[in-house]
Amino acid sequence: VSPEGKIAWIGHPLALDPILAEAVSGGLDVSVRARMLPLENALRGALQSRSPDMIVEAADALLEADPVHGDALRIRVAVARQQGDVTSARGVYERVFRASLSADQAGSIAAGLLAEGDMRFRFPDLAKGFVDRVVEAEPGSFRALTLAARLCYVTSRLEEAIALQAKAAALDPAGSGDLEYYRAVKGMVLPQP
Repeated sequence: VSPEGKIAWIGHPLALDPILAEAVSGGLDVSVRARMLPLENALRGALQSRSPDMIVEAADALLEADPVHGDALRIRVAVARQQGDVTSARGVYERVFRASLSADQAGSIAAGLLAEGDMRFRFPDLAKGFVDRVVEAEPGSFRALTLAARLCYVTSRLEEAIALQAKAAALDPAGSGDLEYYRAVKGMVLPQP
């Protein structure tokens, strides 16, 4: 609820942090939220219908209004994955205007892409753009270094991954687990065919 007593946002509690940050900074635009609410409700209704066509239509409408809407992005890509539609999933990420993303938004998308278990949907070339956005917004931060290291690991640049993750681990010991993993991978000797 806005300071004016109007409903400013309705959604899942896990998606509340960015909204609260907007509200605290004074950047929460109730008129924008009011425009988004019917689209978000349509997406919720489409999800209840379980119709992939309705879900895609509602998610696409929401992404048209807000190209970085976290729920719509995740849902749209999930439907594409379920249908095995690599081209459609890739197109969702390609439409995101990276320069408009916050470091949190770009970091979340990059982390999701880099952790994707199905290699067809990993898109390291697109993940690089999201990682670059985090690095640009937070140069030298733990998150930027860790994401850049993960990108290097995923793209078979292990020495760079180790160097970047070592810098991240120097900032925060939480990064030492990934560093040890990258070092262990480097030490592996694979049999030659």
